[in-house]
Amino acid sequence: MNPGTDPLAAVEAAVPGRTRRNRPLAPYSAFKVGGAADLFVEPETTDELAAVLGVVRGAGLPLTVIGGGTNLLIRDGGVRGVVVRMGRAFRSVRIEGRELTAGAIAPMSKLALEAERASLAGLEFGFDIPGTVGGALRMNAGAHGSEISKVLVEARGLDAGGAFHAVPAGRVRFAYRTAIYPVDLIFTEGVFRLAPGDREELTARRIRNHEYRLRTQPKGNTVGSIFVNPEGDHAGRLVEAAGLKGHRIGGALISDKHANWILNDHQASAQDIEALIRAAQERVRERFGVNLVTEVRIVGEPVAVGGGSR
Repeated sequence: MNPGTDPLAAVEAAVPGRTRRNRPLAPYSAFKVGGAADLFVEPETTDELAAVLGVVRGAGLPLTVIGGGTNLLIRDGGVRGVVVRMGRAFRSVRIEGRELTAGAIAPMSKLALEAERASLAGLEFGFDIPGTVGGALRMNAGAHGSEISKVLVEARGLDAGGAFHAVPAGRVRFAYRTAIYPVDLIFTEGVFRLAPGDREELTARRIRNHEYRLRTQPKGNTVGSIFVNPEGDHAGRLVEAAGLKGHRIGGALISDKHANWILNDHQASAQDIEALIRAAQERVRERFGVNLVTEVRIVGEPVAVGGGSR
């Protein structure tokens, strides 16, 4: 088809060999649910990413950027327009002195292990964060009493027009599970400053933290915490107090181990999971007057009436 009549073809032409039409997105979500992307793109360089962004902006196409999928619910009807996920080149991790630089889809667990091997402290908490650097930068991810804001030096990425920006941590407004940047970035990498540490002590701390996680958090197809903890309380406590621990809709289940976790327990649809999220919000609001805010990001379209996805 002529790119002039098919804007998706123009994106394909901009990065040949890096695209796929109607790509199922369930494998890219920890929930293992969701429909397909109209066009899935995996750029391997910042130049390729810039080329994609230029075409997308010029054509007015919808754009969705995804990472590790560990904080993502993709609806059953799929995602319209262009879905971008960084290619393998963005998994790199390098250390120079006390600074660690990592690509946007490098797993946080990898950062923790690389820092530990180099006897550098500050990223131990990252081992138990299932997501990637890009997601961690987006939401100020944290665990075990620490978070990204405590170690970030600089976030790097492109804006919607494809222009590069390096944003110092001092220009980011951090809060609990929140990071507000002066420019909306599609992250390409982050730079972190660490401190000298004893490797054996770092290893022991990582193991203790991980054992605690295994004791207290459920296993399975899940993205972890669904709701942000409201100030002065815990979302899981509220959901449990509302009587919803172990509650099920279709194949989706509120964990009986931690009520702020929802599991794809038995071939759930995204619709099942979203319905369970809304049910928990409604019940907690009715019982306690608290509006639970989702930590999980929900993208895409529901399945249309009649079973179609368009």
